[in-house]
Amino acid sequence: IVTLILTTLSYMPPIKKTTKKTTTMTVISGSEAGPPITDRYRLVDFPTMLDAVRNAVRVGFDTEWNPLTETFDEDFHIHGASFAVNIGETVLAIYLTDHDEIQQLLAIISEQEIEVVSHYAQAEHRSVLGSKFSLPKDLKYRDTSIALNKLDEERMENRIGLKKITPEFLKWELSSFNADDMDSDEFKKYGAEDAVAALLLYDRVFLPALVKYNLYDNFVDVCNSIQPFGDMSQCGMEYDLSVAEDQYEKILTLRSGIEQEIYKKIGRVNLKSAKQLCQRLFEELGYSKVGLDASKKTGKIG
Repeated sequence: IVTLILTTLSYMPPIKKTTKKTTTMTVISGSEAGPPITDRYRLVDFPTMLDAVRNAVRVGFDTEWNPLTETFDEDFHIHGASFAVNIGETVLAIYLTDHDEIQQLLAIISEQEIEVVSHYAQAEHRSVLGSKFSLPKDLKYRDTSIALNKLDEERMENRIGLKKITPEFLKWELSSFNADDMDSDEFKKYGAEDAVAALLLYDRVFLPALVKYNLYDNFVDVCNSIQPFGDMSQCGMEYDLSVAEDQYEKILTLRSGIEQEIYKKIGRVNLKSAKQLCQRLFEELGYSKVGLDASKKTGKIG
């Protein structure tokens, strides 16, 4: 029984009581966005963006698929990526198709742990992995779709897309493009605007609201799971939230059952307290300490 307690419980996660949501929360709406944006952004060249990223706190980021390509496996390659940086009252933006230039910016962002603001960041991270970009450290994603979900739980999925929420919150209609001319200035403008929109939504609307309603820490915790789950998926370890929830409930049930079995044998005791366990097992019930390691610091078991 000593082994049962000291091994099984030490590897089990703490039980957290889960309750189903009975209410929804809406703490943000388009009316909070403020006046329309007039001077939204400026397209710049690569050296200018390189300098801007090196000094940035956060960067808007988006990837674009080639809509003429029908390959969607682990070897896909994006058409390009856009970056946006807020400099004072102006946002600098660029749309890049050169793999080495994109890699250079991503390496700086990763190494300097700059926040990466994206809409549906999970998809953006899979694009980064699939296009074989190298990241020295995990990216610090800040997902605007997750932020909106935290702030407006009643919002349906069809009202979370970037082209839906940008006019609502920023009073700005994003550009459209011609898929037959992806090397045009029009497409570069289109490609850059998603990164700009995500960055402005986060800076001007969502971040202040998350802080105001004490949701920021929880938001960051959720965003921090984006890269690990993306890495798992890229390695062939697909995940399913419903299956994960089911497994978690089974773990809780298993742990509860083990605890009840322990209580039947040794009585009620705080299983998280090594001192109380040792007192109950060795002093009150007289179990042997043979084969158990003592603490190097105290010389005692527990």
